[in-house]
Amino acid sequence: MNRIDITEWIKIQFKPLILSIPDDVIDQKIKDAIRYWNTHSAFKIIVMADMPAPNSSVSMPTSVKTVSEVIPNALESVVLDQFPFWSFFGNVNSGTFVQDYTELFEGYKSYKKYYSSEMAWTWVRSTDSEDVDGKLYITRYPAGATKLACMCLKRITLNEDVKDEHILDWLLNYTLALIKIIEGNVLRKGQLIGIKDDGNNLLSEGAKEKEQLEETLRKEGRWFIMAKVL
Repeated sequence: MNRIDITEWIKIQFKPLILSIPDDVIDQKIKDAIRYWNTHSAFKIIVMADMPAPNSSVSMPTSVKTVSEVIPNALESVVLDQFPFWSFFGNVNSGTFVQDYTELFEGYKSYKKYYSSEMAWTWVRSTDSEDVDGKLYITRYPAGATKLACMCLKRITLNEDVKDEHILDWLLNYTLALIKIIEGNVLRKGQLIGIKDDGNNLLSEGAKEKEQLEETLRKEGRWFIMAKVL
């Protein structure tokens, strides 16, 4: 669903009543909902990219707001390549030499990490998130790697056709809550000139739903906060 579809969906939710606010106000509230999602959500997506050439970068789509992890498709497996394991009765067994070699290899990996010789990356966010891609820079290229699996956080662009059910459900309900608040305010002010309505109830309902949906985003985003701390 795009913004036009969401606008029509919002108006249907109030039928047979007709909203007192115009479509451009509804569209602005949709943009506000998108903006809140983009600044508070931590919805995970995987983006596959080609390993860039030295002194160059990977252009990430505008739907990516942050990169949290980058995994190359080449993993060092010297032990497995040079010394095959044998299987008896479903159990994997290895000789004493292989076990010693494995410990040595694990120590070498720690040595690389200590001296900062393993792959590293830097994410540079675009200053114009709607039209310009973000950049991912790679340093200390792993030998043989040709692809990168990037764990990213999802951004909703203003002209996007939102298809993911989880994102769409939150976006629709949050926009509806914002519309209930503004419509409730309009109706409540109408009471000043003697018009009887349920503006106060609509305002309270929208505010409660808005708070609940914001709490949902906070809970879903805890994985990213913990990952950054670790």
